Amino acid sequence: MLLIVTWALLGLLLGAAGAFLFPAMVALVGGPELRDRVAGWLISTTMTLTGSAALVVKKHGGVSLRPTSEEPKMEADGVTVEGERGHLKDSFGVKGYLAGNEFGIGTAEAPVYVSPLLAELGEAAAEAKHRDRLGVQPDGGVRMDFEIPKAERLPDISRARHLFMGSADLRDGVVAEEWTRFSQEKFHENLGIKETLMLVFAFSVGVGLALLVSRYGGDPSGGGVEVPIQVAGAML
Repeated sequence: MLLIVTWALLGLLLGAAGAFLFPAMVALVGGPELRDRVAGWLISTTMTLTGSAALVVKKHGGVSLRPTSEEPKMEADGVTVEGERGHLKDSFGVKGYLAGNEFGIGTAEAPVYVSPLLAELGEAAAEAKHRDRLGVQPDGGVRMDFEIPKAERLPDISRARHLFMGSADLRDGVVAEEWTRFSQEKFHENLGIKETLMLVFAFSVGVGLALLVSRYGGDPSGGGVEVPIQVAGAML
């Protein structure tokens, strides 16, 4: 029985490996048309297994094809890269479809989908700013003296970060949501008898001190004594 299971697992592994390696080997010896067909088949198979996905450029180099999920609450797609959960929003309308599934390109350094054109624009704009050919002028005008090269080239997607203000990355939306939830937790808890009595006592002391100060404290503008009411805040 053990021998049968072993051969079955071995056959399954070899079959799965061969399903991807054999087309790749055929593409290497074939012409451009055959390579395109094999590449299309591999992409279609990958997207079928992954579903909606994003090709994300990681902070420290390399790319990762990651499945995405819709998160209407954040008005963005959720994605996990290198163990960290974040969001990508289609602010520029550049997300499309690949093999029938939603697909976009992103970078871990920005919480939005980008495109190769935006990457080229960001790179050219960053270089122009370094050369003082982009920016606000002393007379209040704006100088934009740069252009994108017309020659075809492979852009660095991470350069699209130069188009965004600040240093937000795809995880910042998650962090902001977590801190908002933590800051609001106390407002959603039911107060016990002890907490209720302390609030009532603090309010009563505060009102009493306010009455005493208004009646016996004198006029602060005439040299009287100012008594700050801090008891309620201290007890809370």
